[in-house]
Amino acid sequence: MGQIVLEKTRKHFISCTLELGGKSPCYVHADADLQLAANRIAASKLMNTGQVCIAPDTVFVHAAVAHRFVELVQAAFKKMVPTKDGKPAADFRMVNARHFDRVQALLSSPHGGTVLDTGAKPSRDALFVPPTIVLNPVKGKLLEEEIFGPVLPVRVVDGLDACATASNAGPTPLAAYVFTASDAVALEFIDKVRAGGVCVNECAEHAFTAGLPFGGLGASGMGAYHGAYGFNEFTHRQGVLFKTAPDMPFRFPPHNAKKVEMLMGMIKPNL
Repeated sequence: MGQIVLEKTRKHFISCTLELGGKSPCYVHADADLQLAANRIAASKLMNTGQVCIAPDTVFVHAAVAHRFVELVQAAFKKMVPTKDGKPAADFRMVNARHFDRVQALLSSPHGGTVLDTGAKPSRDALFVPPTIVLNPVKGKLLEEEIFGPVLPVRVVDGLDACATASNAGPTPLAAYVFTASDAVALEFIDKVRAGGVCVNECAEHAFTAGLPFGGLGASGMGAYHGAYGFNEFTHRQGVLFKTAPDMPFRFPPHNAKKVEMLMGMIKPNL
């Protein structure tokens, strides 16, 4: 859809600002506060049933803490989306049957991972997809397409570089997230992982912070908005010059080498 909008605007030379989406990665380092990370990642993944463009799409977790992290996310999912007799105890649904089917198809497609059972059952009638972890998927649509639903692939890695390599191999995402107690690790993540925006020890909150520009990069969009950034984005900055100073004689032709040198001396500092 973004490509269609961009094509239409270019025909008329209209400026265009696009905020799209993508497979926003999340890296959990070995020194992270795991309870905090699990709660914030789970809450962000479940926002609007996962149907938001800045939801964490794949979590890369350091092998040293992977088992505990998965346990905590499972517990957070069960607490945040309570069920009774395998059915949702509160409103938690996909937008329509087509998207229910799409997410179920992603789950059933060949991915090589392990689907961790939460005890709840999907229901097409209720448009209910239980919050689901897929542990260590290695291939397929689950790793290629934006999930846009309450399914969280978790990949166990030996460090930040594995996350950066996997994320940068695909289209640039709208957001990227890192959980760590180390400023050095956070800065390394920001440096290595391409994304429209980044949160450290949080997910999605940069999109709701008025003082920060929010927008995509490459496949995830162009331009940014929020506050002054949005004003500048949608305002044409027109240059207007009023001149009252007298003309210098060397401005006018015929020109010689000396005149050109003098003119360039005036022009170059402003280029």
